[in-house]
Amino acid sequence: MQAVAVNCPHQKFFIDIGFERHIWTLSFNSSSRNVPLVLLHGLGTGCALWMLNFRSLAKDRPVYVIDILGFGRSSRPNFSTDPVLAEIEFVESIEAWRKKMKLELFVLLGHCFGGFLAASYAIRYPDHVRHLILVDPWGFSSQPLVEEDDRRVPMPSWVRTLGFLIQPFNPLAVLRAARSWGLVHFCGSSFVHSSS
Repeated sequence: MQAVAVNCPHQKFFIDIGFERHIWTLSFNSSSRNVPLVLLHGLGTGCALWMLNFRSLAKDRPVYVIDILGFGRSSRPNFSTDPVLAEIEFVESIEAWRKKMKLELFVLLGHCFGGFLAASYAIRYPDHVRHLILVDPWGFSSQPLVEEDDRRVPMPSWVRTLGFLIQPFNPLAVLRAARSWGLVHFCGSSFVHSSS
């Protein structure tokens, strides 16, 4: 038994975007002269989200798949706790990656959280995005205003303390640490095929 591998020719590498941050990148059909497609994954996933699509997407154009900062094999910097600043940090990391890859114009496809970042990137850098494709996108809504007569039950102090203690831990850290064994063990054998 072995882990499922990428099923078409590709290159894989880290792109150094500065400040000791690296973005893991997969590249398919990079010799094509057509407008490239850049894929941004959703929350809690990585490049593997697109694994079954690589061959068909790269048939006629270059395809670049990245692990967004903080996910997959990319660097895990400490982002701002201010949602607006964190959004800017994500978008600027994508722009730094684009510059290093020397992509002037591309089709940007984002799924879920990647869709939110793709839309934010297209708003900030419209001259580099030929087409924007959003697949089940989402974003962060503003925190609702609390009215003065709000009668919510206060959160018990033990819940606030527990929340504070587990805040630094990523719930997916256990799976990441377990690598492929963790995927098979926690997600089932559909992630593995026989080597026959």
